[in-house]
Amino acid sequence: MNKKVILKLDGMLEHGCRVVLEIWSARGTQGESSRDRHLEAIGYLPPNPQLAELAIAHWQKYRALGDPARSLQTRLNPESITYNGSFNRTRECRESARDLKAELQAWLDSTEFRPIERFLRDELHRRDRIRLQIRAEDPQLQKLPWHLWDWIESRSVEVEFYFLPSNRSLPLLPPAEDGDRVRILAILGHSNGIDVEADRQVLESLPDADVRFLVEPKRQDLCDRFWEQPWDILFFAGHSETEGERGRIYLNPTDSLTLDELWFGLSQAVKRGLQLAIFNSCDGLGLAQQLGDLQLPQMVVMRELVADRVAQAFLKYFLKAFSQGKPFELAVRQGREQLEGLEDEYPCASWLPAIVAHPQAPSLLWVPGLRPPEHAPPPPPNPTPPTPPLPRREGWKTVLAASLAMAGVTMGVRSLGWLQTWELQTFDRLLQLQPDEPPDPRIATVTITEADIQAQNPEARQGSLSNETLDRLLQKLNTHKARVIGLDIYRPFALDAQHQRLADEFKNNNKFIVICNVGGGSDNPPIPPPSDVPLTQIGFSDIPIDPDGIVRRQLFGMSPGKECETEVSLSFAIAQRYLEAEGIEFKFASPNSYQIGTVRFPRVQPNTGGYHQVDNGGYQVMLN
Repeated sequence: MNKKVILKLDGMLEHGCRVVLEIWSARGTQGESSRDRHLEAIGYLPPNPQLAELAIAHWQKYRALGDPARSLQTRLNPESITYNGSFNRTRECRESARDLKAELQAWLDSTEFRPIERFLRDELHRRDRIRLQIRAEDPQLQKLPWHLWDWIESRSVEVEFYFLPSNRSLPLLPPAEDGDRVRILAILGHSNGIDVEADRQVLESLPDADVRFLVEPKRQDLCDRFWEQPWDILFFAGHSETEGERGRIYLNPTDSLTLDELWFGLSQAVKRGLQLAIFNSCDGLGLAQQLGDLQLPQMVVMRELVADRVAQAFLKYFLKAFSQGKPFELAVRQGREQLEGLEDEYPCASWLPAIVAHPQAPSLLWVPGLRPPEHAPPPPPNPTPPTPPLPRREGWKTVLAASLAMAGVTMGVRSLGWLQTWELQTFDRLLQLQPDEPPDPRIATVTITEADIQAQNPEARQGSLSNETLDRLLQKLNTHKARVIGLDIYRPFALDAQHQRLADEFKNNNKFIVICNVGGGSDNPPIPPPSDVPLTQIGFSDIPIDPDGIVRRQLFGMSPGKECETEVSLSFAIAQRYLEAEGIEFKFASPNSYQIGTVRFPRVQPNTGGYHQVDNGGYQVMLN
């Protein structure tokens, strides 16, 4: 059976990650929208600064090997590279790779993460065809050699990476109209010191392909090609690099640009059916980040500097497998694994290729348009012989008996809860048909980005915010006269005497509300609020999650926990503090109906909506 496994890593390697595992059972090779959510598990990966240091050290040793690579930096700064690295440097690179692999496998075998792997081994069978999608925003997590995970090495797993573009909620655009061949736009960019002619020969030998080459083009020439006709594959070979989080490609000896500077042309190409981009060049994660914002279905990039010979070999192995009928992910895996034969001369060559995929992207095949199987026209239905009519006198009795039997069976099955999954999916679709609700202008959200975290003194930072940064933030919010300030960040520790002003805010500012977690079970431990904060300024973060991983209910309140002693949720506490200042009353209209002003919120009952014997502890209401 086709299975899609999604591993979401929420956090940073140095600070630890909350892990959410989803297993989807696929009917075919469709995208997520046509799958049935099967199972979900939640776990944790502990902080591992040592693994982060080993990864940085390894890639530094890898770069120091200095084989002629498809990065312009190696051409402009030869003094930083020693070509044809010595035996000692090659040995050091291999040793650092072994150390990194050992530490990675130890990390993935940590006690906190072990239930996730056990869950995978229990729920997935060896005959399943598995696509693993790892979602992480932390660049250090993205560059880890995940294919060395014991569980992946022991199975036929197709690994792809999706790095959460900012507009990830946008739908996947449909493929273009079919042509009679696979349409490839091949850009052979600035090639000083590298042999892109070998790439050209591989592309020209592909079966059923219409390849158009642009050799060291000007920017205008490239933009014009994006608008001229639909393309299935965009290929780039030449020099490229990542600057910060932005990818840069070198078109010719004088012109280079970021993908932002090709935004409208690339957007047009994606809208007209571009399915795959192949960047057979160095350090392509920055390129992948930007192309992800365009909703491009699939990309193949190199994580790091790539030697010219390695880039050529991967392209040959991958495209040969892909054009001979292997699904896209299996072809990438085969191409990557075949690079192992070069690792005597080029250590860690098989670590470099990576797939970056849209979350709803289906598998691609080497057919015109790269259309996956679900886009193929369905076979004509077999003719069905007409059913002879029932005898007139007996027909109504048969129909009535069948109707009563079906009604009885349906009521019985429904009472057992066997239809809950389908009824809840119907509820979801009805909600999606409602008009979009614009953001409430009374609410301002202040987010903490990765740049904000890195800009702080790591020694002073506690979690994502240091006391000094939080103090400055609150002072700034106070100048804007916010009626209520909710802090959706756990801070289960006391403030020291050096931060008296912040301590006073916590204790005495009654418009400031903090968060804690009641929790329950080993995978959801309780988290206390900051010490010395009055109970009236605390809300819990707990939410009821359905077995399919979807949140459809909201908790107004529940019994307090031992460490999180509040009875109300953070969202309820914020709304109550804001609205009561306008004279809006909060009260129980009846035991099963809570009233805010003139609006009543009925309590979720065991059989509300599509639910059947749902756990309705606390005071729960349906969302929206």
